Amino acid sequence: MLLINLPLANNLELNEKDEVFIFQGLYELQNSGSSQNRNRQPRSNAESEFAYTARDQNNIDVYAVEMPIGQVIAEISKELDLNYFLLSELTGNINLNLEKASYDKFLGKVFNGTNMTYIKRDGIYLIGDRLKEGLRETRIIPLQYRSVVELTAVIPENLKKDVTIIEFVDLNSFILSGSAPAIQELEKFIVEIDKTVPLVLIEVIIIE
Repeated sequence: MLLINLPLANNLELNEKDEVFIFQGLYELQNSGSSQNRNRQPRSNAESEFAYTARDQNNIDVYAVEMPIGQVIAEISKELDLNYFLLSELTGNINLNLEKASYDKFLGKVFNGTNMTYIKRDGIYLIGDRLKEGLRETRIIPLQYRSVVELTAVIPENLKKDVTIIEFVDLNSFILSGSAPAIQELEKFIVEIDKTVPLVLIEVIIIE
């Protein structure tokens, strides 16, 4: 009974080999073996859980419950040996369950609904507040079939949020400035509605 209670009271694990009892620290157990096996082992406390497997940059499994966003990103980035730079402090917790996701999709899901975003430059992921100077982007979106003036009125308000929209009438183009994810979403909407307007041909024959 003493051998059973002693390791539990001291955060140890008891192993027996050839009639020899070995006390091994739990931290040592979690950090032994291959990195893939270590990542699969869930860690949890009374309120949070975290487990992940990062096979490569396009194949990541993540399960997180009430985990700090900064810690989740730091561990997975380190495992994949990816460079990142924080332009502002990462705050808040994340609840996430992803399978076979790319690193970019993982970041997109983590920052969805927050004021944080990322952009990749020269192989480095810049992470921080959407309105930070280093994360703002400017893009020109030319239109082919519709007038830029006509389309401004039909753009939903939620897509205009945090994006500066300038009508460049001379080139029939939009100039968009804001966070990269917001610009991508707005650009996708503009391309989808930049279509030719169907014309109805009516023939009238007058018979005397």
